Amino acid sequence: MIEKLQQYIEYVKTPEGFFIFASVVIAIVSIYLSRKKNETNNGGRGGNAKVNGNNSTAIGGLGGGSGSFGNGGDGGNAEAIGDNCFAMGGEGGEAGQLDRGGKGGRSPFEILGHENIQLPDGSFLWDKGRGGDGAGPSVQEIQKEKFEENKRNSYKNSAR
Repeated sequence: MIEKLQQYIEYVKTPEGFFIFASVVIAIVSIYLSRKKNETNNGGRGGNAKVNGNNSTAIGGLGGGSGSFGNGGDGGNAEAIGDNCFAMGGEGGEAGQLDRGGKGGRSPFEILGHENIQLPDGSFLWDKGRGGDGAGPSVQEIQKEKFEENKRNSYKNSAR
């Protein structure tokens, strides 16, 4: 077995052997990356818009961005029912990212530039109609990543 391995190593050192070896490595990496690409998460769907009336407008909200921990949230639907109406859906929330939770989508009032006034119930206008915050990485995932980073850094420092 060791003799066969030594023969293979000697063959790879030749131009022809190196070319074949490099071609196989490139093929394997290409297959791996194409499969990895298919596993990525997607952004959320845009919201639906429905109008039933004259001189009315409905705008569906944008879908939320994708992230490391799932798909983005779907945008809010909008229905303008009646004459001279306007309806707009909020943005979907962003999926959780590697180092933090996802950002919530923006409210239609924020998108349109309306002032963020406090409402009689104590909440704020921009809190209405927005997508929720995406989940973040677990505490264990963060600790594992920090451990791996510290291990890499200590290895780099000891190599100097």
